[in-house]
Amino acid sequence: MATGAHHGRLLFDFQKKLGEEVPEKYHVYNHNCYENLEDLGKTSYGTPVHINKEVMKCDLKITLGAMMPHFGYGFGGGSKMLLPGVAGIDSITHNHRIMKGTGPGKVAENIRRLDSEEAARMAGIDFVINAFMNGDCDVSGVICGDVVEAHRKGVEYARKHYSTKLVRDADIVIGNG
Repeated sequence: MATGAHHGRLLFDFQKKLGEEVPEKYHVYNHNCYENLEDLGKTSYGTPVHINKEVMKCDLKITLGAMMPHFGYGFGGGSKMLLPGVAGIDSITHNHRIMKGTGPGKVAENIRRLDSEEAARMAGIDFVINAFMNGDCDVSGVICGDVVEAHRKGVEYARKHYSTKLVRDADIVIGNG
């Protein structure tokens, strides 16, 4: 599970996300950002790229992520499953300090996103599956392919899917948080 620097998931979480059969049949585990890492060098932005060794052993590297709006990366999905997902704490920390161009929905000039995509290329991500979720957390769309190209196509879809038009000069605004 690509947890980045967040806490690990429990068996219940694996079953909820993957179905009850998968954790029983296959070895599923949490990434640990402090150990079992391979050094791939540095990105052009200076981020050290330390990636989970189990991921790097794989002949075929496929990521699966949800393309929800995200403050730091514009949208989730794509390279975010690698950095920060299965990266070392020093990689995550350096990448998270990059603030230029960040914000919900911002991708093209988002240096944090570009840094993450460069790391994904260095790690050899072969294919990404970007899922879109509706208000009930059901999958409402999927865009797959190259780590960058599929993400950019996903951004176009996500902007239409998740955005609403602002009404100017409203008498009443009701917000839910």
